[in-house]
Amino acid sequence: MGTRPQPKLLAQGKPRMLGGATRGWRVRLYAPGSGSNKYQVYFKAPAGEGEPWKRVLRRAASEEARWIFAQAEGALSGARVDDHSWRSSSRISR
Repeated sequence: MGTRPQPKLLAQGKPRMLGGATRGWRVRLYAPGSGSNKYQVYFKAPAGEGEPWKRVLRRAASEEARWIFAQAEGALSGARVDDHSWRSSSRISR
């Protein structure tokens, strides 16, 4: 049995060391895999007060996935992200 192909990385945010990470991580947006039409957005989020951050995976259609990516990146950088700010982002391929 062969190995599963890696999803294609479309965009990634800046490197972060939040949540007590010992290794840097980024918000990432991946293209749909074969046999799927959902994009994947990976990021880390606080699990609770004093708890370590946990990895989060969100799957969504193209436009919604771009919005989730922009929201996660904006929230982690402390910036306010409105509903349409991701459209002008040069980091996201169309």
